[in-house]
Amino acid sequence: MLTNIRQITVNEYHKMAEMGIFHPEERLELISGQIIKMAAKGTAHEAAITRTQRIFNQRLGDRVLIRTQSPIKQILQLLKPMLWIMKIIIPNHQKSF
Repeated sequence: MLTNIRQITVNEYHKMAEMGIFHPEERLELISGQIIKMAAKGTAHEAAITRTQRIFNQRLGDRVLIRTQSPIKQILQLLKPMLWIMKIIIPNHQKSF
C-alpha cells in the first residue's frame, strides 16, 4: 500500500488543465485529491440520463434544480455525477423577482 501520496486541490487540478497537462478529450474527475479516469459515455448512457432527467423535471418541476453531468466543486473533489438534484431555497425578500 502506498503511504506517501500527496493529494491535489481543486485549484491545482484547474491549473493543470489550463496548462494543457490533460488531453482535451480526456474524461477525468478529481476524487479525494486523486485524478480518476472516467468511463466513456455511450448512446445508452446518454439516453438513460435524458430519460431520468425528464422524469425528475415532470415530477419535481420548479421546486428543485436538476443538473446532469455538471461538476460539483468541493474542497478536495471535483465530481461530475450523472445527475444531481438540488432543492432551491429562496429567501422571502427575493421571492418578488
